[in-house]
Amino acid sequence: MTRNEQPVPGSSRGVGRRLSTDPTPESADTHVSPRRPSTTGARPHTVQRDRLGVINVAGDLNREGLDLLRQRCRAELAAQVTTLVIDFTGLTDFPSALFSLLAETGATLRNRHARLQMIGLNEAIDLIAGAGGQSTSASTA
Repeated sequence: MTRNEQPVPGSSRGVGRRLSTDPTPESADTHVSPRRPSTTGARPHTVQRDRLGVINVAGDLNREGLDLLRQRCRAELAAQVTTLVIDFTGLTDFPSALFSLLAETGATLRNRHARLQMIGLNEAIDLIAGAGGQSTSASTA
């Protein structure tokens, strides 16, 4: 079998037949369309491309650093990002005002049907709080 060939389920004759890579496959009997007509009268909507913004924060975040982070968040919001990722990996200290900034930024993004994603914040809190390796994040199985 080559890379583009797969067995056709339910057919011993179909082994080795090429499957179409076209997103709208056709056969003699059926035509499959990726769009179905609306039965609820719903209006079609445009799917917006994901616009990703990434901010990396590391080291001791003092008041000046927090002001810079606030400016970067505002710049990403002005750029109309649909997902803003803030990576706190390596953060060793921060002022409590960080949480106000995150709440404000998150609320603005939610109002725009966008999202805020934070990486490494639980670990930074654990490090600063001296949790001794015990994570504050919920574990998943």
